[in-house]
Amino acid sequence: MSTRPEAIDLSKITQKYKNKWIALSWDMKKVYASGQNPDEAEKKAREAGHDDAIITKLPSPDVCLVL
Repeated sequence: MSTRPEAIDLSKITQKYKNKWIALSWDMKKVYASGQNPDEAEKKAREAGHDDAIITKLPSPDVCLVL
């Protein structure tokens, strides 16, 4: 029996944080922090107490993103 990962709609996040680096929760439902570069996003997330965030850059909304 195979399990298929559930698709996650990041369109609202993409609109708000387009072309920025973000620190996401592991369930990809919450943005802990954002920045102009990965170091800034990670630093802000750590300062907010989130040491285990996923750091990724969001493209402009017209680009498909697969994580």
